[in-house]
Amino acid sequence: MFIYDPLLSQSMTTIVGLTSSGPKAIILASDECNTTSFILKQKGGETQEQYRTECKKIVISEKNLFAAAACGVNDPALKEFMYRLANSDSQLNYTLLSKRFDALLELNGNRWDWKVPDSDNANSMLVASRFNNTPALYTCFPLGCVEPRDYTAIGSGSPYALQFISDNKPPRAINLDEAIELAIGSIEVAHKDPHTNGLDIVVVGPARIIPYGHVITQEVQKAKNEFTRKIKELARQDHA
Repeated sequence: MFIYDPLLSQSMTTIVGLTSSGPKAIILASDECNTTSFILKQKGGETQEQYRTECKKIVISEKNLFAAAACGVNDPALKEFMYRLANSDSQLNYTLLSKRFDALLELNGNRWDWKVPDSDNANSMLVASRFNNTPALYTCFPLGCVEPRDYTAIGSGSPYALQFISDNKPPRAINLDEAIELAIGSIEVAHKDPHTNGLDIVVVGPARIIPYGHVITQEVQKAKNEFTRKIKELARQDHA
């Protein structure tokens, strides 16, 4: 007999943003893994266990003016926060310009009872916007600070992602193809992190934001079907 006692659901994750100079765009990429920790209580004592589920992390606003992704705690408070955020385009524009994200500070402050910041019980975010038809990338920190970025990464897999970008990014402005390659490559190398898995990608241009996660899903399924067919064919030949 055991008792399942859930703890925090963590989006221990990797989220990457890169700026393309030609054409001007922001590439926002993330993994799709959510890790939930829980206590397993048995006669012999307690153990902490984890399991992973698929989780879409990039949210596109209702008016198609920005995309955002958060790392950290994945709880009901974050889900409500992201829902409200997706419907507050003009307000977020002011937030980014003022470089102060009071709503994010409030989200995290409420978790801490406004006492001591707890990095294990908080959210930070990347925002890729196209306000005034100008793509821009921002890091939003747990205490509400907002900083513009040329490229960056957040989450538990970010050290791997940032090292990959540092090792492979040319010492100049990069084009769209190069930015996409770096984004995908950095998420792939971040799979060394046990809490990072899968791939989603969104491109934020001056005129529109387009998600490409469905393309990845389709191509992965095609590849799976093809190597399954090939293995069957080889197995029949090898064991005839």
